[in-house]
Amino acid sequence: MVCVDKFYSSRDDAGEREIYAALRDRLSFDDKQRFDEATDLADGIKFNASKLSCVNGLDLEMAAETLTEQEHLFDIIISSSRD
Repeated sequence: MVCVDKFYSSRDDAGEREIYAALRDRLSFDDKQRFDEATDLADGIKFNASKLSCVNGLDLEMAAETLTEQEHLFDIIISSSRD
């Protein structure tokens, strides 16, 4: 999975970790295993780069040109833009 974000915003690491932990708690056993393969919450938030990568500073138009064909087959796009 590739996450693309045009802007990198400051984050509350502790609060963000709590959100990830709460989301994980709601998952089924199998989904928790998949989550744990991609995300380590033991000491902050660490992503397994072979499962999940985050690209900041890249808008969707540039993503289509920059990412490999495999990387730009998106299942979902969420925007929280306030413009």
